[in-house]
Amino acid sequence: MSDDIDDLLRDIAALCVGDGSYFEHMDICTSGWIICSNDGMQWIKGGGYIPCLENDLNSYREHLNCIVDEYAKEIATHFFTSPPPTDFSREVGISTIKIDAFNITSNLTPAITSVLDKRTVCDYWSEITGVSSALLQQDIGSTSIRRARKERSFKQNRFITKLMANDLPTGKNLVQRQHSNTSLCPCCKMAKESIVHLLSCPATNCFRETLLTELDTFIASLETEPQLRNFLVTGIRSWMDNPDRGIIPVNLSKDFLPIASNQNNIGWYSTISGFIHKDIIRSQHTYYNQLHSRRTGTAWAKHVITKLWNMTYQMWAERNRLLHNTSTIDEFKGLESLELSIKIELSRGLRSLPRSIYSHHFRLDPDTIQDLSTETKKEWLLLIRSAREAHMDAPVDEFSHNDILREWIGLDPIKRT
Repeated sequence: MSDDIDDLLRDIAALCVGDGSYFEHMDICTSGWIICSNDGMQWIKGGGYIPCLENDLNSYREHLNCIVDEYAKEIATHFFTSPPPTDFSREVGISTIKIDAFNITSNLTPAITSVLDKRTVCDYWSEITGVSSALLQQDIGSTSIRRARKERSFKQNRFITKLMANDLPTGKNLVQRQHSNTSLCPCCKMAKESIVHLLSCPATNCFRETLLTELDTFIASLETEPQLRNFLVTGIRSWMDNPDRGIIPVNLSKDFLPIASNQNNIGWYSTISGFIHKDIIRSQHTYYNQLHSRRTGTAWAKHVITKLWNMTYQMWAERNRLLHNTSTIDEFKGLESLELSIKIELSRGLRSLPRSIYSHHFRLDPDTIQDLSTETKKEWLLLIRSAREAHMDAPVDEFSHNDILREWIGLDPIKRT
């Protein structure tokens, strides 16, 4: 808005003076406005005079200042007292966001958080896992979950939210978003990567076992009831070894077995995600009372949930480390397609390409392509394919229609070619 006022003032001054060339600039300030001339004199600031470089101001300049001052006041009064426009006739850029008939304000984060209540989250999780939404709403220790999220950073909470929403950039999601050519797990390179596979991939078993040992040590440090400690660690380990199984340890007392069954009904995937049954929390609270400890079951559950979330985050970080290994990322991006396209280009020969410029590039032996570095292969195909496309003589292969591969070697995406 200040730019609009500034432009308008300059137009007014131009009308008053003639061509307006005498004035260098005008600025609106918090205390008023200033007009500066090319000779450096400042005349008006907030309606008052400032001593100029000359001893006397001619009457014409004084009169001009008064006129512009009145215009400035009128402009300011109009902009600061008139109601904002209500008719926004634009095709894009303005819309209304609603969740369950609730309007979402411009401050999106707290607005959405206020709408996504316990019931909404439980209904969503029920759709993912098949666990009864009523069971989740009634029997989950939501207070512990809320406190665990409150103590974590925004980055950590964002990860957990994406994990539970199945929105992490796993193989399946990356393929759906057209950001990858394969949905295979970067760790085992055999199965399609999903959240469940991420938590149970056989290739990361040793790393996962280290994390489970840390979990067991941490739970013990909280003075966890021995049966409960054994139940949680054994159950999580058995599920990660085989997500279709998940067992309850057989050496549980009759008193604790119903409590363990309730947690088992929620599911081990839910447990790892932070859903702990209230009976588990009550059982641990009772154990603290027997120890005459001032600790509470709610606080215990909060610490366990935080540890479980940290464990899943470490598994995600390990997965990313393996993915961004140079050989792995080349393989996933399309190393096989790259070598095949190079062989196709070599078999086609120069064709329409100028011999004096490109002939030495075709002395490459097709049988030794695999011995070249990935960067050398990418540079070779980028050079030749760019020239082919410039001469309208490019072959039809993966690099002629796949934007992921094209951007990988440096070619423009198809939509911009």
